Amino acid sequence: MTAERIDHAAAARQRIEWANKQQEAEGEFDFSVRDNAILAQAEATLALVEQTRIANLIALGGVSATSIGSAQSMADLVNEGMGW
Repeated sequence: MTAERIDHAAAARQRIEWANKQQEAEGEFDFSVRDNAILAQAEATLALVEQTRIANLIALGGVSATSIGSAQSMADLVNEGMGW
């Protein structure tokens, strides 16, 4: 099964845009805007985590998706990099 990649940065921007439009339409702050802002923050955090993960993979020495055949081979690469 292939997991679909989620663009968390885009999701955060969509939530912020919705919150701005909702606040303009309502004229005041309501709970749905607050809740959406919280979700936008969570999406933005996930986007940063994803970028950090990619940077760490690059720092491991040019690990590419084609060079990783399985989770075990990824674990082996990490262990080798740490000298285990």
